[in-house]
Amino acid sequence: MLELRQTQGLRLVQSPQQILLSSLLQLQVQALELRIHNELEMNPLLEMDELTDVELEEVEETDDDEEFELEDFFDNDDTYEHKAQRDNSLEERDMPQVARTTFKEFLLDQLHQLDLSKDERRIGEEIIWNIESNGYLTATLESIAELTETDVSVCRKVQAKILKLNPPGIGALTLQECLLAQMEENEKNGLTYLILKDYFDHFANKRFEKIRSELDIKMEDIVKVNEEIAKLNPKPGLSFADQKMNYVIPDFTVENNNGNLTVILNDFSLPELKISEQYKTMAEDKKNVDKETRSYLKKKLESARWLIASIYQRKLTMLKVMEAIVGRQMKWFELGPGHLTPMIQKDIAVDIKMDHSTVSRATDGKYVQTDNGVFPLKYFFSEGLERSDGKVVSTSNIKIRLKELIENEPNSKPLSDDKLTKMLMSEGFNVARRTVAKYREYMKIPVARLRRKIGD
Repeated sequence: MLELRQTQGLRLVQSPQQILLSSLLQLQVQALELRIHNELEMNPLLEMDELTDVELEEVEETDDDEEFELEDFFDNDDTYEHKAQRDNSLEERDMPQVARTTFKEFLLDQLHQLDLSKDERRIGEEIIWNIESNGYLTATLESIAELTETDVSVCRKVQAKILKLNPPGIGALTLQECLLAQMEENEKNGLTYLILKDYFDHFANKRFEKIRSELDIKMEDIVKVNEEIAKLNPKPGLSFADQKMNYVIPDFTVENNNGNLTVILNDFSLPELKISEQYKTMAEDKKNVDKETRSYLKKKLESARWLIASIYQRKLTMLKVMEAIVGRQMKWFELGPGHLTPMIQKDIAVDIKMDHSTVSRATDGKYVQTDNGVFPLKYFFSEGLERSDGKVVSTSNIKIRLKELIENEPNSKPLSDDKLTKMLMSEGFNVARRTVAKYREYMKIPVARLRRKIGD
């Protein structure tokens, strides 16, 4: 018997505007430039804005500390004219070396070679813009469907095609989906595919005897499956990043002028955007433009406003995050390596009064050029722990040492957390067992019994 029930619960739901801003925050500057040019091609309501000399002077005179909220753009029909402030005195600086091909561009080039409809192409691009540097899709297919005004089933169909791009498994939502996508078509009737598909949880937790019993196979078969799965790539996006490490483009530059630190966002290559007055007028012309055309133009107008607003909000957020990092790591920027202050992302989130996830997106995959060299922003984040000699050390050093101990442990007799704790304490690291367990889990290293190699 069918029955209707009403349940109450809490869940986080992002608006299309929030999803757009989140995806832009994840992008490095060269990928953002590519996205803007793609949007210019697809949205007739967007135009590049070449500022006149008079307008440039007005922008330079604008107060740089202007307060801004993303919602302001959506509550006021005129605010889409707002332009992000650009420091034109910086235009003659040496630009950072441009990468040959960005991760997003690499994926988009492949996507555009597929036989897709216009809507499917738009969905595919939105999926790619929401893929993290490790290769996983961060947005849900439901949110992608809402943003592109399509069905989830269509988004799932497009995602399935993206999973087959190079590197295979890109755009997966889960590790299981990522690994399955890397299996060749002729392997789908094999034992490895079967175990990944139907016994993934057992395999991930090394319940090999359970798998062997249920499938009535030999332990040698399990060993072969393990060897096959070990050849797959759990983080396909990083394979591209590794190949392009020599072509890192700093998203920020921090200059030290006699003790005065200046943060610069390297967004000089980004085009200024504005709304097309011609198409905007058409969207409001009920007398000469049919209803269907006006509806289409209004949707594109809304999308254009969202994009312009989100790009500006991204600029402000990125600068706030970097300036907060510099504020907390003043000694490092003034004196160099060896003066890193313990700091976590939550500290920055509190400083700038934003959510922790916002700080995470703004720093993930981003780099800064300093007098000491080019560093990933994640380099500046680490907790502090007091050594037995009273000195406070970065927890990054402890994690590195912990990983070294585990990498050098006997295959047949992995080190327990108790043993690892004693070894670290003997070296002066004043850590508790639960801390060692937490660091191990953070580095995605399983417990000792699951680290034992099969056959040893």
